Amino acid sequence: MRRLKPSRRSILAAVAAGAATAAAGISGPGAARSQAAVRPANASTQGRTRPVIFVVGDSTSSAYQQSERPRAGWGQALPLLLGPQAEVFDYAWSGASSKSFADAGLLDEVAAMLQPGDYLLISFGHNDEKVQDPARGTDPQTTFKEYLQKYIDSARARGAKAVLVTPVERRRFSALGVAQDSHGAYPPAVRELAAATGTPLVDLTASSKDLWQKLGPEGTKSHFLYASPGQYPQYPEGVADNTHFQAEGALAVAGLVASELQAQQAVPPGYFQHVDAQLDPLGGIHWPSERPVDKPVVLEVGAASVFRTVQAAVDAVPAGSTHRTQIRIAPGTYRELIRVPANKPRISFIGLGERAGDVVLVYNNASGTAKPDGTGPYGTGGSASVRIDGADFTAANLTFSNDFDEAANQEMKNRQAVALFLTGDRAVLRNVRCLGNQDTLLVDSPARGVQSRFFFSDCYVEGDVDFIFGRGTAVFSGCEIPGPWTGDLTATTATCRPAASTSRSNTATCSRAAGSSRMPRQAPSTWAVPGTRAATWRRLPRCSSGTPGWAPTSPVSPGRT
Repeated sequence: MRRLKPSRRSILAAVAAGAATAAAGISGPGAARSQAAVRPANASTQGRTRPVIFVVGDSTSSAYQQSERPRAGWGQALPLLLGPQAEVFDYAWSGASSKSFADAGLLDEVAAMLQPGDYLLISFGHNDEKVQDPARGTDPQTTFKEYLQKYIDSARARGAKAVLVTPVERRRFSALGVAQDSHGAYPPAVRELAAATGTPLVDLTASSKDLWQKLGPEGTKSHFLYASPGQYPQYPEGVADNTHFQAEGALAVAGLVASELQAQQAVPPGYFQHVDAQLDPLGGIHWPSERPVDKPVVLEVGAASVFRTVQAAVDAVPAGSTHRTQIRIAPGTYRELIRVPANKPRISFIGLGERAGDVVLVYNNASGTAKPDGTGPYGTGGSASVRIDGADFTAANLTFSNDFDEAANQEMKNRQAVALFLTGDRAVLRNVRCLGNQDTLLVDSPARGVQSRFFFSDCYVEGDVDFIFGRGTAVFSGCEIPGPWTGDLTATTATCRPAASTSRSNTATCSRAAGSSRMPRQAPSTWAVPGTRAATWRRLPRCSSGTPGWAPTSPVSPGRT
């Protein structure tokens, strides 16, 4: 099996990865760069071929995660307006002021990524106004300017171009419907500093106030985070927020920024090619599983670690955490039942061995195995060695196994034995083995009519008798799935194009070469479960070829190593 070398998450993340190297199909011009602007990846800063527009600021410009959709910052929407000449990396931090961002070391992190030809958009003020908070508050004529000067100096020292951006206006109207100023002396301070230092200025305070006045008190509700109860699952009780944006507002404000950058020739002509295009912001903006500025929490599992079992590490993860938790597992066999509940999203299992077979998570319950409390058998789902109900789960370089001995238990009526049971939406598994006999891999959803989607890359799944099953939707890319079947892979194997989302076996056909158990490598396309928006979780691929006899060209085989 291909060796995976676990490494620390690089700050540069998606910038170096680039949208061009990712399998993607996102609606709207320039939308393929939206994910690159917000998704972290293990990548080096070396070898970048295009300039990067870095965004630093507060919650009005920052990227938001899937659990907060449709809330978005203008930096998160800015990539939709770009042509191919540059990328955007949104490193704004919700709640930050110019002081707290720098004091937390984030300015140093961004400065370390800057290269000659890059741009640094600097937009603070909302939280600098909170002078009662000593960690964030600044004085507009002294400390505010002093901190902003640090950003300018950091950019220039790295050969990058700094651009000051005044804070976007809030949704604030008088009784007569006149848009109001809300930032006091902070916007004038930014203007003064720009003039004194010769730094390009985007006067977003003025342009956004003009836009809000044009839209009026009611029209601005489609731009700010207003939603009625039940309109979005992330806000079941509705929301009314006069500071933060939903997708339409984020894109509109990004358009103001892009237009001023072009008008002042702060960026070369042609950088922003889609300012006047008719775009679908809800369909084009990417909401990652966690914010790029948030650092993951790391828990170590192993004989010499604080956590001796994987379940103990899972139990230590706070419910509802907005940060990713990486559970890094030392080589060994962990014989235990593992359950990740729905209220613990963003958990990663990472095997630290040389190959996937070095870390094995295994148990041996079957459907007919009696529960210790005498309440009856476990049932098919209950037999799972590992069950994942938390959304945005990832796993890499390990094995999920159920080693129930079917031959030694012929008297048992129901001998289905699940190795891995997935229900949490948007799970991604890479270089993983799933071993069992009957019913090895259950890809399901929390309830009928509720979608759950899973992506498997370079994995190995072994079993017999409908050993990949469930009403979830799964995509298999470059995976090996041996079995006693012949002919094309059919309904109990891989999903390569959508099928009815309410069917018990939500799968479809993906052709393979005769005599081969290897799944084709996937190619980019926009893909969605019927009745849902592709924007909910993009980058779901389809088969590269539907022609029988098409064989993958990759020489790498996951195998049973």
